[in-house]
Amino acid sequence: MKKVIYLFATVLIFASCGTEEVKSDEQTAEPVTLSLEDQFSALVELDSKLLTTDLSIDTKVAKQLYDAAKLFASENPLHEKAPDALELAAKGAEGIEKYDEAITVLHKIITDYPETEKTPMFMYRKAIILEENLGKNDNAKAAYQALIERFPNDALSISAKEYLDMDYLNMSNAELIEFLESKNQDQ
Repeated sequence: MKKVIYLFATVLIFASCGTEEVKSDEQTAEPVTLSLEDQFSALVELDSKLLTTDLSIDTKVAKQLYDAAKLFASENPLHEKAPDALELAAKGAEGIEKYDEAITVLHKIITDYPETEKTPMFMYRKAIILEENLGKNDNAKAAYQALIERFPNDALSISAKEYLDMDYLNMSNAELIEFLESKNQDQ
């Protein structure tokens, strides 16, 4: 628990972006104990700073988000916000291009918290990372198929089924563009 408090206090200090000088004769403040709600709010604050003004990912913030959110979830697995913290950890992992870790975190959400309303989105995101970032098309196909079987009426499942039926997964980017252009000309 001390690690969580220290990490979140550090996050809050970075988030405040203060530039005041600390004089050597000043005493160090006592550690502040943050409630779990305040800790989660700090995660949400970090998430809000993930995208820079030019819409790129701030990798320093992504790393902080990944570390802090993963720690929150591991220290508080029964907390109602644990799945949300894991979602933020996966987002942070993607931001620092730790795609295998993002897959691991998403898989943990899917298996440990299987009945959230966001589960289809997590399954879909996992398939996309497997395909687009890791180039593991067979694994991506299996992930899409698992989504379709588990949530057959979900909009993401329907989209995934169409995607697989049209064999987009096995097309190169050039083939996909050519196919879509020909479809557009037919209309």
